[in-house]
Amino acid sequence: MVLFGFYASAGIRMWTAHADSVQRRQAVVKLQNERTVLLRERKALGGQLGVATQARRLGMVLPGEVPFVITGLPGETH
Repeated sequence: MVLFGFYASAGIRMWTAHADSVQRRQAVVKLQNERTVLLRERKALGGQLGVATQARRLGMVLPGEVPFVITGLPGETH
């Protein structure tokens, strides 16, 4: 009976380790895919000028600048 307990305990530990490794492998694949997407986005930005352009599209301004918002243009919908 004691010998069976040792085998059962070892089997449970092996199964748990396998399940953990599967989860970690899935996490690694997910992170690799996310990294690929981020590298593609970084390349698309094209350096500092691209970053500045995207920031302006998001409504960001440099310190000291005064932002203007023009509304009521023809064809504008809300």
